[in-house]
Amino acid sequence: MEEEKIDLKTAFALFKDEKHIDRPVMMGVLKDVFMTQLTKTFGSADNFDVIINVDKGDCEIYQNLEVVETVENPNTQISLAEVNEKGGAQGFRQKGNSQYPPEPSGKDHGH
Repeated sequence: MEEEKIDLKTAFALFKDEKHIDRPVMMGVLKDVFMTQLTKTFGSADNFDVIINVDKGDCEIYQNLEVVETVENPNTQISLAEVNEKGGAQGFRQKGNSQYPPEPSGKDHGH
């Protein structure tokens, strides 16, 4: 039996039509779910941004990190050497960030 796959955009439409849940509520619920999982994984979600686009069915998670010479907390900091290894400040926000694709496994993503 072939497994049916539903993308986020389709899931949003189904919830809206079948459950009468509007987009802002759905976005809020999804953001809360991701923030809760981030808190469980990293101890805090204060330095994360979760961006959900229901029109495109996209979700992006960014971890905002402070760039420092010596890392004391890998959940909130990244070394200048590591930033340079990853191609410099290009692609990083003002303080630096890592982007994580949402994964249902809840893996630590190397941190």
